[in-house]
Amino acid sequence: FKTQNGYAFPWFIVMYLCGGYVRRYYPASQRKGTLLLGYLLLVFGHLLWVQLTEAVIPGMGLSGLFMKYTSLPVFGSALCLLQIFRSVRFSSNNCWIRLAQKLSPLVFAVYLIHDHPLVRASCIQGKLANAGQLSWVGGLSLVIGVVLGIFMLCIFLEWLRSLLFKALGVDKAVEKLCGRITEKIANLLKGNL
Repeated sequence: FKTQNGYAFPWFIVMYLCGGYVRRYYPASQRKGTLLLGYLLLVFGHLLWVQLTEAVIPGMGLSGLFMKYTSLPVFGSALCLLQIFRSVRFSSNNCWIRLAQKLSPLVFAVYLIHDHPLVRASCIQGKLANAGQLSWVGGLSLVIGVVLGIFMLCIFLEWLRSLLFKALGVDKAVEKLCGRITEKIANLLKGNL
């Protein structure tokens, strides 16, 4: 299937299923050091690949071979980070921690919305071209204002979507469907179709 560099719906399904599989079948790891080492090896291995391919065979486009969300090094490093941060626990007494707990489910939508190629091309790309014409204070203020505006707009859109899904019962229907699919997969793995 076409992944469109990580923005296609089928790829989001693959990521969701892999994340769900890891969550269900791999308990939160106490081996954070090993996972961190794996993450760093993947990241530095990628940087080394870029440097070597550009030095040895420049202009071939090989340096960007793994610079996609669908590449194994990027996907593997994401799984390492998922496992590392799964076991982190915070006290919910702090107001900043409570705010982060409320916002964190919404933040993934910021990535999905603002970095989608259609949104990026039509709403974001080139919009800050004049920031270089401003003083450094004006340019910095403009960039920070745009970033905060994008963040707040995407959070608001995701909040509206979650309210709509809850009102229409989509969340419960998806949970039910996921339960059925999980049951079918478990039966398939056991050979009890």
